[in-house]
Amino acid sequence: STLNILNDYTTGTIDAGTVTVLRGDAADLNTAYAANTAGTISNLGNEAVTTTDTSLAAATLNTLDGYTSGVVNAASITTLTGTIAAVNTAYAADTAGTIDNLGNEAVTLSDTELTDASTLVTLNTKTTGTINADTLTTVSGALSVVKTIYDESDTTGDKISGLGDQAITLTDTGSVAATVLSAIGAKTGGTVTCSGALTITGTTAQITAALVTTGSLVVAGSATLTFDDDPTGAQLAAINPKTSGAITLNSTSQNFTGTATELAAA
Repeated sequence: STLNILNDYTTGTIDAGTVTVLRGDAADLNTAYAANTAGTISNLGNEAVTTTDTSLAAATLNTLDGYTSGVVNAASITTLTGTIAAVNTAYAADTAGTIDNLGNEAVTLSDTELTDASTLVTLNTKTTGTINADTLTTVSGALSVVKTIYDESDTTGDKISGLGDQAITLTDTGSVAATVLSAIGAKTGGTVTCSGALTITGTTAQITAALVTTGSLVVAGSATLTFDDDPTGAQLAAINPKTSGAITLNSTSQNFTGTATELAAA
């Protein structure tokens, strides 16, 4: 800020060639570097920089990192805010060594849509602080990746908070156990939709939990089903409307029991 005040005092160019270290709030530091770009300050660009912010937008930190070939000491920062992409960029710079002393910050995200769930998994490995994902309304990705995110759901520690009400789109294709789907369905109050061509396998109880039971069901309207045991007519009648895909029974010679209505629906 002292350099910026000095710059305001004169219409001439300030030669800052002797400066080796800059210290201050990231916004003030960026102002000085912007003046260097504009030509009212000269010979900045290779200084070591120390921030004094405690809470900082990751985009601002990334801008500062781009202004100098020196290392940005970010030890003062306790909270990073912004998009997953911006925060991951800051942590990548920390790994590369152009930013230093990141790794234990709380993170507050601003994203509403998570189109690639793996980016949040990556972010979660970069800090031991809690990541607040409360702004997210939708999550999309492979089942295993989405499961990893929701398995890390908690409000304190090295966890992700704010999860539990997002709509989820699972992008997997191929065979998947019904128990895995129902486990994801139980993690959120939002709708879980399977967008890929799936074959769901499991017992009648497991497939029921995945496709029928409120609180754990997912929407898999074109999935094929493979049963590991023999459903009753009533159970099959409840499951059958949940998919237009083929249903393979455990036994082709099974005798069904149930009411006429249930058997007709099955």
